[in-house]
Amino acid sequence: MVASPAPCIVLLTLGLASYRAWVKEHQRANDAERRIFTDRPQVVIEYTLPRDAQGNTHPTVRNTSAQPAYNIQLAPVANGDRHATFPPLARLEAGGHAHVHAEVEGVGPVFLHDFRQLLEHNAPEDLAAYANPLVLELQATYTDFAGTQFRRASRIEYNRVLRTACTVGVQG
Repeated sequence: MVASPAPCIVLLTLGLASYRAWVKEHQRANDAERRIFTDRPQVVIEYTLPRDAQGNTHPTVRNTSAQPAYNIQLAPVANGDRHATFPPLARLEAGGHAHVHAEVEGVGPVFLHDFRQLLEHNAPEDLAAYANPLVLELQATYTDFAGTQFRRASRIEYNRVLRTACTVGVQG
């Protein structure tokens, strides 16, 4: 007597449907996890030396993600006894950028918003030490639409001899 293939086909079909459902659920979970890391705002702090119309230089904050960033605040930074503070930015659109006008303490009103005044302050008198670049870390905190807080740091390297600057590292 030959056994009917129907029970085997039913079991195979149920097994295959079960496997497909598992794969679909696994993909959905992976996509959700990936969105947690890719759909969040990514704020990067940059600094280069082109001057604005008033002759000042400013750090630039960029949002390199597809999501807006909110409540962006750069932490105060110091070079010796000179400090710079930054006003907060309420919102930075996805893909957008903004110049953050530093308020440098200890300089006159003409240079109040020139970030380079902070970088050039406290230069060593020794020529060999003067040739070494000054490295400052700029830190930003910001939130996403749900209020989740993030922190990002960028290292700015300033060459006192050539009077050039660049962003050399981003962490966060």
